[in-house]
Amino acid sequence: MGIIKEVTQAHIKIAKEKLGHLYTLKPTFEYINNNPEKVARIFVDYASLFDRFFKLDESEIDILKNVDAIMGDNQHKSAVEFRERVVGHETEILELVRTVSDPGTKQYKEGMNQLATMMTNAWDMKVDGLSPKDGDPRSDKVIWGYVRGSNDPQIDVHFVAAHLTERVLTSALKNTPLNNLTKDKDWSFPVSTAIVGLDGVREIGAGGRLLAGGRLLPVWMQTRPDGLGWMSQNRVDAFKNALRKS
Repeated sequence: MGIIKEVTQAHIKIAKEKLGHLYTLKPTFEYINNNPEKVARIFVDYASLFDRFFKLDESEIDILKNVDAIMGDNQHKSAVEFRERVVGHETEILELVRTVSDPGTKQYKEGMNQLATMMTNAWDMKVDGLSPKDGDPRSDKVIWGYVRGSNDPQIDVHFVAAHLTERVLTSALKNTPLNNLTKDKDWSFPVSTAIVGLDGVREIGAGGRLLAGGRLLPVWMQTRPDGLGWMSQNRVDAFKNALRKS
């Protein structure tokens, strides 16, 4: 408990420094302070999605291909295409993802700087009475979802854990062969979506939530302000159909 609390306090210190001016997150900071073990579990769960992703077997990849076909996913949403584009860089990506749980690393700090800037941009856009639009340069520089508010402060812990992971990767891979992959916002989310969908749907109706995907699916399916709204019912149904055929 001591180490977990110490690391969580380090998260809070940096997050407050970078995001403390966003008053809508005040309940989230209080939640983090009072629930260090739960917060640590959330961060570990999001990191574990990448490890699980790179260990998928051929039958599971076939399931993802079927989901792509059902959903009509293009290369920016396809987990299968993502996997093909990062061949040879799996270990590098996993090592970077692990730094998301270590506030003392350079990668964490650079990722948090990016996240704070984009979340602040989103709040400024909301204050201006605007909302993001496709093809709008200003919209490309925001991370928006949290401005809609949440009924449970834990929701924005999920939000920060997921987006911080992507910002850490984006910053660290900037001057590498994967730079082009990182230019689109939400570029790494096909990984999380694939595992939350695959393992989460498998565990629907099960007695317990044994895998990270199973634990994360409920909050992904609920829309704001009750959840993240990142997993549509159509996509859940696509996973169900693909799993039945496998």
